[in-house]
Amino acid sequence: LKLLIIKNKDYPEILVLEMGADRPGDIKYLISIAKPDISVITAIGPSHIEFFGSIKNIVKEKSYILKPLTENSLAVINNDDLNLEKVIASEKSSKTFVVDALHQIAESINKRSLVMVFSDMMDNSLTGNDELFSALQHLKHNKHEVVLFHVVDKKTEIDFQFENRPYTFIDTETGEEVKAHPSSVKDSYVQQMIEYKKELKFKCSQYRIDFVEADISEGFEQVLRGYLIKRTKLN
Repeated sequence: LKLLIIKNKDYPEILVLEMGADRPGDIKYLISIAKPDISVITAIGPSHIEFFGSIKNIVKEKSYILKPLTENSLAVINNDDLNLEKVIASEKSSKTFVVDALHQIAESINKRSLVMVFSDMMDNSLTGNDELFSALQHLKHNKHEVVLFHVVDKKTEIDFQFENRPYTFIDTETGEEVKAHPSSVKDSYVQQMIEYKKELKFKCSQYRIDFVEADISEGFEQVLRGYLIKRTKLN
């Protein structure tokens, strides 16, 4: 599919693709190959629930097809499906609050200012973070200086250091649960986080946004002090 879309110039400009999922991660992988402009979700059912563990996890997986959409895209969703109703509400609340706030700040601050944003940037994939970077670019366009503090718990979220026993990992925002033994997924997880942070830093550099790693285990006072000392030396 990658070769057809990227290499073959005679391939149709419009593709209608069915993106199915029988295991967690399938939709995320498919949208990394073919980013949709129009996403359609007809229903959420119990198919392949043996691999997902619950309907809630199926909802989570299917909703990834909405992540790449922008304000110029189109989502077609069966509003009669109660599970999809929740997806719509979740997408609206998670995508718009911070983005709208940053756009408002960009317009409301008259003098050139220093704007500090504290975020784990883990809500969505980098594709899903495009709207946030668009808002940050708005701040830059209005001549404000922007600093992004990437807030993480380095020990667990970056280095994935856990005791050698099974864990149940719970998404505090969605309630999604994943049972896993840290040793079986650590190498893959750490590698993906390295690639994610590398791309995150690249985007910040591209938009001329100062990127600062903020490990919560150090405390915000230590993080801010370190940044301000570095800033003073540069000036």
